[in-house]
Amino acid sequence: MPIPDGIFLGNGARTDDAPESPGVYAWFVHTRPGREDWDKAPSVGGENVGQQRFIAFLRALMRPHSDETLTVSMQGSFGQQWTGEVRTGIDESDMPEDGDRYLSVVSQDAQQRRRLLEAAHMLTPIFSPPIYIGATDRPLRTRLTEHMVELDRLTSGSADGGDGASTTTEGKFAIRAALADLAPESLTYACMPMLPVAGESPEQFRRLVFSLEHYLNRSWRPSMGRK
Repeated sequence: MPIPDGIFLGNGARTDDAPESPGVYAWFVHTRPGREDWDKAPSVGGENVGQQRFIAFLRALMRPHSDETLTVSMQGSFGQQWTGEVRTGIDESDMPEDGDRYLSVVSQDAQQRRRLLEAAHMLTPIFSPPIYIGATDRPLRTRLTEHMVELDRLTSGSADGGDGASTTTEGKFAIRAALADLAPESLTYACMPMLPVAGESPEQFRRLVFSLEHYLNRSWRPSMGRK
């Protein structure tokens, strides 16, 4: 699928390649499998280690897109009120029962594990929804770098800015990404730089950019984005 003109893609570990203009952006998970995730491995205590690594890698890929539990309050007629929890996402009971059985068989063979992971790696950037959508009226490069600096700080244990968790927007996203065991190199960004047109005031431009962000978040509801 060709990339539309005006859209830039890059890896989270190299945000210095991002445009210097304001605009909108999104983060995607794009984890590359390694040989240890599919290759043959000796059995330990009768357990297929290669199969276990394969399943663990797939679970890591799915974790950022896991459905959430939302608290819902509803009011009916005659003053009746109900408060409870609902889960977002796809109900597992709606999934084909053969899927897990096929996956269990595939996971036992090193060559089939490799083929599945390589195909999943190629398709993830195309098929997966964004995990976060944002906008900035500052340079995209600066904004994306802020996200990754904060994520690296959390995942590398190199925090030097005090004991409290960050409450900035980039900090909130970084915390969610870190909790999902994501690192900068396992993320891909897509962004569209935007500039004011003739006769458009800075405030009009800012409203446009953040209105677009609001629309995209409401449309796609990224798992680590604004709720």
